[in-house]
Amino acid sequence: FNRIKQQTYVNCWRVDNNESFGMWSAYANIETGIAIKTTAGRLIASCNDIAGGKNITIGKVRYIDEKTEMVQVPGMPLNVFYNVFAKTKPYEYENELRLAFEDSTNKDNEYQSIDINLCTLIEEIRVGAMAHPLFVRMVDGVLKETGINVPVIKSKIK
Repeated sequence: FNRIKQQTYVNCWRVDNNESFGMWSAYANIETGIAIKTTAGRLIASCNDIAGGKNITIGKVRYIDEKTEMVQVPGMPLNVFYNVFAKTKPYEYENELRLAFEDSTNKDNEYQSIDINLCTLIEEIRVGAMAHPLFVRMVDGVLKETGINVPVIKSKIK
């Protein structure tokens, strides 16, 4: 299990049509934070475009009560990523979708990147509700410089 844990890399996304106060509070600054809006289809397509041959697994996170539910279901064959797609109930508000892959060649075990097609991935960028207009223009400018022509919209969540 430890070998799998050290060689598994995860990328997390929230699945919802609406923004979340909890997510902005936990993961981004309302003055300088950004959020990428995409769809599951765009996410999958962006990885398939140029993922460099990595075998990427995608799935919804299961939220479990670790006191009453087992992470591994008896009788179910053990999948390498089974535990990667489980989280405890207090995090249910995250409504998470995860991408995961294993790479035994990365000896640093700190992080691993995959190539994705950002033009395919990004539908819209949300910036924090308290973002300065200069920050909004800067984000828009960086996107345009890199050939990504998507709307940059201020969040309404403060």
